[in-house]
Amino acid sequence: MIHTIEEIKARSRALNKKKGGKPGAWWFSAGNMRFFSSRVSSVVFPVPSGAYFITSEQMESVYLPFSNKWTEEQPRLWTLRFCADSGEIDTCGDFQAYDSLRDAQRAAKFLQNSNV
Repeated sequence: MIHTIEEIKARSRALNKKKGGKPGAWWFSAGNMRFFSSRVSSVVFPVPSGAYFITSEQMESVYLPFSNKWTEEQPRLWTLRFCADSGEIDTCGDFQAYDSLRDAQRAAKFLQNSNV
């Protein structure tokens, strides 16, 4: 059972190395986190086979040279994730499905209670 974000990161990193992945391919790499302006909630929802956790992402305004336009900055939204004991990370439901951290935490708690 996983109890902390540090354990999730360690298991994810170990799986990436086991699969022969490059450091930048790691789920929590600085480049990946920066690209999506990601933040990771420190609250973890352990279940027997792993743990649920929450990330938030915000798509920032970027310049698209081929169309000579800027995209609009998007609001920060939250995504519910699951890390299996193996270190594999999956999105639960839709990417950026929650408008608030509180809504994502409610969903994680519901799933945690459903796994008991």
